[in-house]
Amino acid sequence: MPVSAGRGPLSKAIRNLCYELDQGAITRGQFQAGLGDLINQYRYLGTIVYQDIGLALDYWIRERHKDRTTEYWQLADLTDERIRGAVQRWQRAMSK
Repeated sequence: MPVSAGRGPLSKAIRNLCYELDQGAITRGQFQAGLGDLINQYRYLGTIVYQDIGLALDYWIRERHKDRTTEYWQLADLTDERIRGAVQRWQRAMSK
């Protein structure tokens, strides 16, 4: 069973954005727009959407795109700085 089989729709959408950017199928601007669309689509979750998007992005960066970590996080920061901030808060809470 592939790694993504147990992942939810938000994680799969992030995976697809990362893959498409990596393959040159989309531009950096389209990647950012895709992240923005996901924020809007899952806005009903409240501020937890930033943590969910950030954790999914972090997962796929570590899983398949380690060589582009800085680039992906820069794009996330340009899209909405709350994404990385939510992940950092989650990481601090989990390390206690």
